[in-house]
Amino acid sequence: MITPNETKKHEIAARALRERVEQVLRLRREQRHGEPAPPPRYDGVFQDGVAWLDALAGESIPEHDVEVSVDGAVWRSWARGEGELP
Repeated sequence: MITPNETKKHEIAARALRERVEQVLRLRREQRHGEPAPPPRYDGVFQDGVAWLDALAGESIPEHDVEVSVDGAVWRSWARGEGELP
């Protein structure tokens, strides 16, 4: 059985621990939210980089309409359940 004096000591220790944890968490939040990142620069260097990446990609794929057919077994997979298509 815990005596009232021991209970009081436990409450004081728990309160001190709680305050210490809150202090550490507060410090971590302040450090994490330090200096914000500078805004992005959309200047000539950026435009040159985009042009270079586009050149690496090669010719663009021509747009056209396509029709895709999907086997019915796909719709009855275990991940989708056993529901029917509307």
